[in-house]
Amino acid sequence: MVRLRMEESTLYVQRDKMHAITLIFISFLFLSSCNDTGQIGTPINTTKFTDHLSPYLDQEPPGLTPVLFAPELIQSDGAELKVSFSSNGELMTFTRLDSTNFRFQLFFSQNEKGVWTEPLPAPFSGQWQNGDTFFNSSGNKLFYLSKRTMENGETPTETETLWYVPVDNSVFGEPVFVGRPDGLVKGWWSSDLHGDDELYFTGRDDEDAIKADIYMANLVNGQITQARKLGPGINTDEYTENEPAVAPDGSYLIFYSAGRPDNLSNELTGDLYVSFRRPDGSWSEARNLGEPINSLKEENWPSISPDGKYLFFSSNRAEGKQFPDVYWVSASFVSRFKPAPD
Repeated sequence: MVRLRMEESTLYVQRDKMHAITLIFISFLFLSSCNDTGQIGTPINTTKFTDHLSPYLDQEPPGLTPVLFAPELIQSDGAELKVSFSSNGELMTFTRLDSTNFRFQLFFSQNEKGVWTEPLPAPFSGQWQNGDTFFNSSGNKLFYLSKRTMENGETPTETETLWYVPVDNSVFGEPVFVGRPDGLVKGWWSSDLHGDDELYFTGRDDEDAIKADIYMANLVNGQITQARKLGPGINTDEYTENEPAVAPDGSYLIFYSAGRPDNLSNELTGDLYVSFRRPDGSWSEARNLGEPINSLKEENWPSISPDGKYLFFSSNRAEGKQFPDVYWVSASFVSRFKPAPD
């Protein structure tokens, strides 16, 4: 089973001691070839995408069985990962891996008066390695991890740092440096934001660590506070936890984990899990989402729509499919996993 990740802007193969499989992960995107014009998109074929079935690329909303998301618009022979929508319904982003040259690019689509534009490479990513985007609650900031240099030409750190671009009427402003959490000596990746101040992400805080865990930090006055590892309901000592997606109301968190005894695949590939936030701020024991969300193949890179109605994720479950496509499903299934009150 092949899994996707980028680390330090190169593709590499790592044998994880908890897995009997070869993992290829993503934490950064390769350079995109677009120009820094600041404006995105051109109108697409309006006969396909103007039925106004939903605010999500005008796709017919799914039920409780996952279906491909907008296959005519975003599916390719490569891999599509981590769909994100702004809360104001103006922008959508996803990552694509070209299967011929193994090049990763970040794509955007813009909602222009109810018509979604053809996805094009992000205009701000033409010179630096960028990736892992997510929006703030109002949709006027697009955050991303980057190796972008400062104005004086210096690189802020050896590993990726957090930046954002202001978004006004779907036009990007100049990138603004935020920083990175302290203490994660082997890097961080796959981030998500709850509200405007709770930053969730994957990282390693031990130089000798093989497995990854999920952390949280706060954004305070434009700075990232000290990283704090989430509790044992989510993180384990034996298995890897990765790629957090937090519900818009902060009530639950869906994430990827591999190697657990309840993984559906006998090849020990990863599944999606859910944990609920308790009143005291701790997290409940994570539960495997099971079928039909998970499958005998691998499910990863979850994200939750800004209205909380849909879960997006990537999977190569289709027959003969090597690289994953984006699926979506009604998030109403989550309620059945919620633990009973103490």
